[in-house]
Amino acid sequence: MDFVEKAEKTLATYSTTRDLCSAVVSNEYNPGLPHFTRSLVWKLTLITEYFKSKPHLPSSMKVDYSVLTQTRNTYQKYSEKYPVPWSLLQQNDEFYQEQDASVDPLSNTDDLAKLQTLVTDCKRLFPSYPNLFIKDKENSRNIITSLFIWWKLNDDVNDTNSGYRQGMHEIFGLIMISLIKEQLPQGKPEQFYTKHPVAQLYGPKFTHIDSFTIFNRMMYKLAPSFFQEDNFIQESIKFDILFHNCDRYHHQYLTKTLKIDSSIWLIRYYRLLLIRELGLSSTVLTWDKIFAFSYLHKTKDSNHIEFAFLIPYIVVLLITKLKPQTLASEYDQVLYMLLHYPIKHRNEENKDDHYHFKPVVVDINQLVTDAITLSNTVDNAEAFSRLSKKVIERYSGLKLDGSKPNHSIMSSDFLKNRLELRLNKKVKQLMEK
Repeated sequence: MDFVEKAEKTLATYSTTRDLCSAVVSNEYNPGLPHFTRSLVWKLTLITEYFKSKPHLPSSMKVDYSVLTQTRNTYQKYSEKYPVPWSLLQQNDEFYQEQDASVDPLSNTDDLAKLQTLVTDCKRLFPSYPNLFIKDKENSRNIITSLFIWWKLNDDVNDTNSGYRQGMHEIFGLIMISLIKEQLPQGKPEQFYTKHPVAQLYGPKFTHIDSFTIFNRMMYKLAPSFFQEDNFIQESIKFDILFHNCDRYHHQYLTKTLKIDSSIWLIRYYRLLLIRELGLSSTVLTWDKIFAFSYLHKTKDSNHIEFAFLIPYIVVLLITKLKPQTLASEYDQVLYMLLHYPIKHRNEENKDDHYHFKPVVVDINQLVTDAITLSNTVDNAEAFSRLSKKVIERYSGLKLDGSKPNHSIMSSDFLKNRLELRLNKKVKQLMEK
């Protein structure tokens, strides 16, 4: 079954986009099914049906291909308005191209700086998977072009926090490779697209353009919240409040006893949308559910979807998975653990793990389900307190009595773990001398 057939079966199975999103959130529709297609979910929720997701608007599974055509035509206009000045690069640069007539070398100093930044970032994108971008110049050129256009569209000379920021290329890259995996092969005849209209979603020459549209929709609210410094500080404060309300003891241990400012490590979790913590394959599973949940919970007074809503709850649960190890560790060990989340079976290299922390197992479906459950009760203090206590105890494997740790925390296993971590630290220090 190819991806067009998968899409056709999916469209026949669910009567509305909202039904499909509900199935994604509940895990009824998941990658284990023979007819699952991620591109369909992402392109319905973030492109063709994006502005139809308000609760008061009817939702149907009839794909609006005119929206797809419109977004692709808009991208083409952007690319003509903001040509990438490849010819301003050094001639020995692998991305250098001959001077284009539309590029004025005397008025593009700022554009050259933008391009050089993007080239530098994309040359090292996902180094554990060099065939995706590092060795594939077409993919790299497409992502650089798309991010250059996005930067030009979102660059405010009066706001130093606007425009592209490092890390955005990883988000765009993960979107793009997810769509590339399901795109149709080159050379399909026009009759095929006429016979199978849904195939328009999988056209290979539009993959980077659709990736741009998805990225642009995601960044509409994520960029101001997570990439602008003042706003990120506010988001960090909100996270600390949530973390404290969920597990006061653990929060105080990290922030008061060890004096670790949450913003030091939280910035990567937020700005990279968990890519570094979960790895590529687990992150796309998480995004599936975040996109679907966000689509279902779009408010009447907004034209855009709030993708950041679940992230703080997910992060709290991920940190809780580390609780038995963080409570047994000291400042430098805990900070290292937070910055190098030790998830089991991550599909990136776990480089330089000096401390040999025990890898944690994360069930993505359960993780997002519990995050949603917590978010649904956050406005009811009593219910949230009861629920969060149960969830925290289940994720950490530790019992708490109010703000004090249960005696089980000081068990022989706990003390053994603390001793091993301290010995590892001592060995590391001796080897570095």
